[in-house]
Amino acid sequence: MIAVVADSMEGLQMVVGDGADLEVRAESNREMLDPATPIYPSDDPDACRCGGEENENGTGDVCVNIGDTALMVACRLRRWGMVQFLVGEGANVEAEDAGGRKVLHIAYEAAKYDFDLYDQGMERLARKQLKQSDASLNDLDLQEESNALDEMHAAVIEALKVLIAKTTDLQSIRVGRMSWPLLHCFIARGFEELVTCVLEREVNVNAVDLKNNTALHIAALRGNSYVLPLLIERGAEADVNRQNSDGNTPLICAQVGSQPDGSVQKVSEILLDHGADPNIRGGEGRTALHWAVGEDLIETEQLLLERGADQEMRDLDGRTAHDFSNRNAACDFISLLGLLSFLFFCFIWYPYQAMRSRRNCYDY
Repeated sequence: MIAVVADSMEGLQMVVGDGADLEVRAESNREMLDPATPIYPSDDPDACRCGGEENENGTGDVCVNIGDTALMVACRLRRWGMVQFLVGEGANVEAEDAGGRKVLHIAYEAAKYDFDLYDQGMERLARKQLKQSDASLNDLDLQEESNALDEMHAAVIEALKVLIAKTTDLQSIRVGRMSWPLLHCFIARGFEELVTCVLEREVNVNAVDLKNNTALHIAALRGNSYVLPLLIERGAEADVNRQNSDGNTPLICAQVGSQPDGSVQKVSEILLDHGADPNIRGGEGRTALHWAVGEDLIETEQLLLERGADQEMRDLDGRTAHDFSNRNAACDFISLLGLLSFLFFCFIWYPYQAMRSRRNCYDY
């Protein structure tokens, strides 16, 4: 465990080669780390940073949770190469920490920090590419930074794949305040490779979170037309019209996900091809057509009408889809401007000009 904390792969390989027990649990949470070691943010009160006391460097001690195994520590500290090595050497992936979390659960929570770093890094690179006219920037610098980000991301993905393959009960792992199954998590992040790995383990594709969202709801909301067929092939079609706690079906979720019209249209078409009902009322009594019109998704709006969407259906406020049209709102605004202009000229401008004319006549 000390080798993991010290980030020494050579030391870890040596002690494992000497027959070290991989399932020894940390008896103290005062296992010191380098104070500069980045620890992923966590709301977990048992998570890695002790706080309170200061070490000789004047910084708070950073520590390992009581009851952690070496594999858990490697996950928490995001030592992904060590995670793969320990699993390969037979470390128990079914072990649970003091809070009842399996190794894969711990790994995913830690991995979110690296995923965020990756996203932020790619955004930073995109901004730099816009400034390539700056002599201080060149393609080689950008490529090196991009390669480093890709390597980090690939290491996380590979470690998670190894843990997914070895963990027996994936369905029992629930993440976050919404109690998301791992399938929901990977779909939301767009990790299609990990989605495929989880589906190969024959998890329940119709499992729901605390708001009654299935994986179909999440995929539709994210506009993921690649994942939808994979879910449907494995039985999600039976729940294609399932409503979440807000009353929304996957088809309605597709319209409200702030995705490009082409993406929404493709997702909507897949759902409609597999039995989605365009006339189910969701939140506030609105149908998918209400949302498509309101979001100005012209191609999707046409698709829904072709597939039987009723444009006369009214929501709880008595409004049809037509009433949500931004185009109609623009026309109404222009009409209002026209009316105001007419009134202005009739009752203000023309009387004023007539009065001036009369005054001019008197002056002459």
